[in-house]
Amino acid sequence: MASKQFHVMMLPWLAFGHMIPSLEFSKKLASKVRSCGKFEGAYVALLEELYQKPVFPVGLLPRNTAEEKNNYPDLPNWPGAFKWLDKQARKSVVFVGFGTEYKMPVQQVHELAHGIELSKLSFIWILRNPEGLDISELLPTGFLDRTSDRGIVCLGWAPQSEILAHPAIGGCVLHSGWGSIIESLSDRHFRYSCLW
Repeated sequence: MASKQFHVMMLPWLAFGHMIPSLEFSKKLASKVRSCGKFEGAYVALLEELYQKPVFPVGLLPRNTAEEKNNYPDLPNWPGAFKWLDKQARKSVVFVGFGTEYKMPVQQVHELAHGIELSKLSFIWILRNPEGLDISELLPTGFLDRTSDRGIVCLGWAPQSEILAHPAIGGCVLHSGWGSIIESLSDRHFRYSCLW
């Protein structure tokens, strides 16, 4: 009896610059889609019809974050950030983050900070620090003092998926990256999402 041959459709981001290796890699994987039937049921059915092969959406897989939040000893901000989140009410904090690739101009940082401040919402803002700038040059004067009772700003890389999984997170302002969207949907506890 011949073994079944599986096919995978993979849609690499064109900016990666290595489409051919990505496509070759996709041939080695089983037919899996990182999504769920309820979210993209029509497309899953279409793929099954087109390829005459079963497609198995792996779904929005839950993460085990209970132990992960303390696994960042070399990053001094994170134990404190998670302790701060632990003290916040359920679904009361807005996560603000634009990924590690986007270099937000200082003027845009100031505008976003102004909006965050005016919202009066609790927040955790993960901000990429442009090289050569101090946090006092990056944020509006007095922003950290005026918002210290309801928010924190962390510079640099962040364990985004663990933060988004925290029960205190009730909304997010994201850069619309697919990974971030999937992470935000997988925990199903958001009230609001704003995709920038």
